[in-house]
Amino acid sequence: MRLLLVIIFSLAFSVGAKAQIAERPDMASTDIIAVNKLNGASISVYGFYLGMRKAEAKTLLQKNPKLTVDHDSWNILDRPFNDSAGFSTFIFDTDSAGQKKNSILYLAWEGRSPGLTQITVFNTFKEHAIGKTKALFTSDIVSPTTQLHKTYFSKADSTWPGSQFSSYFYKKINLQCIENKYQPIPRYYIMLTKRAMFW
Repeated sequence: MRLLLVIIFSLAFSVGAKAQIAERPDMASTDIIAVNKLNGASISVYGFYLGMRKAEAKTLLQKNPKLTVDHDSWNILDRPFNDSAGFSTFIFDTDSAGQKKNSILYLAWEGRSPGLTQITVFNTFKEHAIGKTKALFTSDIVSPTTQLHKTYFSKADSTWPGSQFSSYFYKKINLQCIENKYQPIPRYYIMLTKRAMFW
């Protein structure tokens, strides 16, 4: 009887875990703004999500020919994927020939955290986004007159105004908005994170 209960519990847990994964909307396939699911802690981007282990991320990359990796050697000295040290890497999309094209994501595991702590989604991801979600990569995220700003970004928990970068963190939705003014034409993008990341 005890063995039977263990089996039933294990099956129930497995089904529940799969259901949670299935319910996680992905920015590459879902218009998360249209379905009102904008929360960095409960969405994914091409399968990457906050809390993801490095080994799982590595397997995901190997299975997706549309993506390729370029390690952030400035920060990590080209350390390989492993769970023993901090790690960060750029994710690029690829062209029809499988060649590296644009940097669309930046993944970071801070310190000795086993789970992914930061997913920066660059404005180059806009061509992969669907419907209203594309607005996350425009000035709409910082313009107080837009409906997107009024709905999600009207009150930041913390801000970092700078001459080249301005950042706004929203704890309730685990999201940070970034305005990059370093280039002649400002670029706008977001970061999935559970805490403010200012630099």
